[in-house]
Amino acid sequence: MIGGRPWKFPNGRTPQVHVGGFAIDPQGEQVYYKPLVSWTLYRVPIAALLDESLSAAVLGD
Repeated sequence: MIGGRPWKFPNGRTPQVHVGGFAIDPQGEQVYYKPLVSWTLYRVPIAALLDESLSAAVLGD
């Protein structure tokens, strides 16, 4: 799911995500992470992780 909607290719197939815990996108802007035994994939901007003014609660949101 992305933005609450199923993630599908134009042909209707569901992409497979092969993330072993975490990965950085090719542009170096996002970190993708997931529990190893879950179907849920999370994303957070690297800039947010580096921003020391953001609280843990804000990052969690």
